[in-house]
Amino acid sequence: MQTHFAYPNVLPREQRFVGCGRYRVMNPKDGHPENYYSVEETPNTPNRMVLEHAMQTLGPESYAAAKTIYERRDLPSQKYQGDSLDLAYLLAHIHRGRNLKNKLSGDIWCTGVVQTSDGKPILRKVDPTGFELKLDAFLASENEDDIFIVPAANINTKIKDHASFKGVACYTLGQFANLNAKNQTTQSDKLIIKVLPNELPNLMESLFLSKSIKNHKKKWLLSLSIIILIVSLFWIFIVTPKTAISEDEIRSLIFNGEFDEAKNKLAQADGNQLWAVQISAALNEKLDADVHLIFRRNDNSLVHQTDSESTGDLILTHRDYYRIKINLSKTEYPLYLYLFQFDTMGNLDRLFPSRLWETSNPVNQTTTALFVPSDPKDWLYLSELDRGTKGLIREQVILILSPWPAVDLETLYEKFQLAADNGHRRLILESFLERLNVREKATALSMAVKRIIFWHGK
Repeated sequence: MQTHFAYPNVLPREQRFVGCGRYRVMNPKDGHPENYYSVEETPNTPNRMVLEHAMQTLGPESYAAAKTIYERRDLPSQKYQGDSLDLAYLLAHIHRGRNLKNKLSGDIWCTGVVQTSDGKPILRKVDPTGFELKLDAFLASENEDDIFIVPAANINTKIKDHASFKGVACYTLGQFANLNAKNQTTQSDKLIIKVLPNELPNLMESLFLSKSIKNHKKKWLLSLSIIILIVSLFWIFIVTPKTAISEDEIRSLIFNGEFDEAKNKLAQADGNQLWAVQISAALNEKLDADVHLIFRRNDNSLVHQTDSESTGDLILTHRDYYRIKINLSKTEYPLYLYLFQFDTMGNLDRLFPSRLWETSNPVNQTTTALFVPSDPKDWLYLSELDRGTKGLIREQVILILSPWPAVDLETLYEKFQLAADNGHRRLILESFLERLNVREKATALSMAVKRIIFWHGK
């Protein structure tokens, strides 16, 4: 029986497991069994572009493979979606070009969110509530599948004890790799494999056979390899133009905040292509913005303005009002502006673009001064703090400006708004701040990130 990469699907609000979506790799020429359908494009998860970047990084050879990915669902009537299927699809994609090291009796369950850090694919944990439902389904006696690959961050003492009570061990990826290399089995029928964020490349090597050919005649192959290497280097640097990097790959990196990685990739592309010239010019266009906080106390009409981003020890209460003033630099490129506000209580709001005030991107550059809210009669204000709240709450207004949309931040914000519980929202906020940090570290001139910090008091 051929192995599937299965992603368990749950309905957290209903506390219910609704079966697995199962990816199987097959050759289209051979046809496919009933109830399977081909997956022509990367699933539309919130991390779609990041997932495609991971596929290009970890499994580029799979794009040329004859095999394709098919899916069947345990319950076809259910809507299977979400970023927790990222890992299963990534492994199925790798499987198109590489065979598994061992034939398994059942399917491989997978859950995990694929993101990037400093341009490298990483594995992030999934919603804890949903994860417990998935784990219970995996541990159930009626489930005949033996392996569940999960983010290590989802495994805590409670989870380990629960699995141990069911007779199932939690193995690190290194422990599993040793078992796999020796073709050994565990003492239990089932096994949970914990994968650290930076271990995605190691996971590929543990599960799949090497991409290289078998070495039967080592000396002959070594000599041949040296000759091929010399010819290849000559061909790459002297004969072949730099065309391996595509425009879509570069734009995918930029849309997800990986500006420095995009610059590195762009250096490997054919610089004479029109799209490469245009993107390079935009990346080197210096952008800047001055951000000011305008506020007034209570019903007092006197308006104050801070100097640039500096607010000192400014404290605002729910009785005060404030607006944001932004001075934009002039440029020939479209400008995408984002204003987010978050605090130490875990709240996150988007001030621009805004459906409430009917503002959108790219911004209108007919004026260099932009106000949020735009109508001078509209003001922002803070909620009244509970009596039990002690001390001050740190508020931050963050500006992101570039010639491109921030797809990853837009996606994470939408997920934050739809999150069912505080735990899930905290995870999304962590991811949001991580993606923001990547942008702040970028050396590209066309990326500007500014922060206004003040305090929320009673």
